[in-house]
Amino acid sequence: MAPGADLKSYEESELEEWFARSAHVEPANGISPDPRCPLSVLCSDTTVVKVVVGNEEGLKTWSIHRILLTKHSSFFRAALAPGHFVESLTNTVTLPSDDAESFEIFVQWLYTYNPETNKNALAHFQFSTISLIKAYCMGDMFGVLDFKNAVMAKLFDAHLWRHFITSFTPECLNYALENSLSGCPLQKLLADICACRILSASLSGDKAAEWQEIFDGKEEFAAAVITRVAMGSRDPPRLGHLKFHYLELWKR
Repeated sequence: MAPGADLKSYEESELEEWFARSAHVEPANGISPDPRCPLSVLCSDTTVVKVVVGNEEGLKTWSIHRILLTKHSSFFRAALAPGHFVESLTNTVTLPSDDAESFEIFVQWLYTYNPETNKNALAHFQFSTISLIKAYCMGDMFGVLDFKNAVMAKLFDAHLWRHFITSFTPECLNYALENSLSGCPLQKLLADICACRILSASLSGDKAAEWQEIFDGKEEFAAAVITRVAMGSRDPPRLGHLKFHYLELWKR
């Protein structure tokens, strides 16, 4: 029998129950990074984990330092905790239902994020709108708040550029509503963006029926958009106000 054959994979287990038990797992050796050099944690542990992301068509395998994954993510911290799941024995985590391009965004952030300055390299790269939305949902599953905040900032910046009008499609909104919690920061931001675009007559285009179908099926989200449209009709929404509203609230 292969090592770990009698162990369940992490994704087969009850996530919520394990998170409660593993909430206080410390980084390897209990060593904190030098704030001047966050990657100094690699001095204490250079173990590499294989993360296999995607299905057969878009499969990618990443080799990532274990300590970075477990330091930032409650998901990986629990999955790789010694002796509980097969991932801890094989040093391999498989994510078949996740998007490889969105995981690449997470890897970029993982190796460039500095908690002291809240800076990361995402601002220097261009990502598709759907990949950013999928990345936010992925960050939610991984339990990485700072990564979600970075993605939200990137999404807001994308909203400022004209290309966002064509790249923010009904498919993007539908994915967000189906894969994130109702009323979460992502849905609030997208409700504001939809309201801004309705007021500027840039939402419908040749996909009016598709937008309407989403709003008809998601009554709570549609109500949030209508409320914002009503407010904007009296005081047209300014992007500066939108930024102030959400960049202040994301971290609460």
